[in-house]
Amino acid sequence: MTGILHKSFSFWLLPVLSGIFIGTSYIPFPPWASLFCFVPLWLFWQQQTRLKPVLVGGLITSALLTLIGFNWMTYLLHEFAHLPWPLAAVGMLVFALVAHLFVPAAGLLWFLGQKQFNWSKPLSLALMALITCLCEAYSLTLFDWNFGYSWYGASVPVYHWAEIIGFKGLSAATILANLPLYYAWQNRKHRRGKLILSAVCFSFVLL
Repeated sequence: MTGILHKSFSFWLLPVLSGIFIGTSYIPFPPWASLFCFVPLWLFWQQQTRLKPVLVGGLITSALLTLIGFNWMTYLLHEFAHLPWPLAAVGMLVFALVAHLFVPAAGLLWFLGQKQFNWSKPLSLALMALITCLCEAYSLTLFDWNFGYSWYGASVPVYHWAEIIGFKGLSAATILANLPLYYAWQNRKHRRGKLILSAVCFSFVLL
């Protein structure tokens, strides 16, 4: 039984990590993992040959990021909807399941496109990042937030770019910045991976 649970947890570990990374990189937390928070989930998606794990993995990530980053919803439900704490907690769980469906939606669109058109690996990765970016930008959500606000909340100077490209543009740039770090992780044992990582870090410092 323990072995089965360990195997199951290991299988879903990458989506769990992405959920934790995203959730702990949003206000009031500093955006410490914003530039690589999607990398574990994208690695997981690339490993899958069936749609179900792609969807479930995306749902795990979206639910966890909501439970961590929007935990204050429990208090709002208790304080303003006058729900008992147990019901407020149930409401929070329901909210976590539906609040950020752009993540599994991105996985769905990418997987179907990959199966239909059999994209090359570099193109597949690029489109995975782009689809994630577009799904985040045009998703319906109760609270209109994006990855650009995290830089502003932490007073990281990069948020000044929002004056030029807007916070949605900054959010898109943040998600797309996960792509070179995906390549850096994949090539971490090679000089190329170290160069990509250095280039991303240097570019970020310049911004």
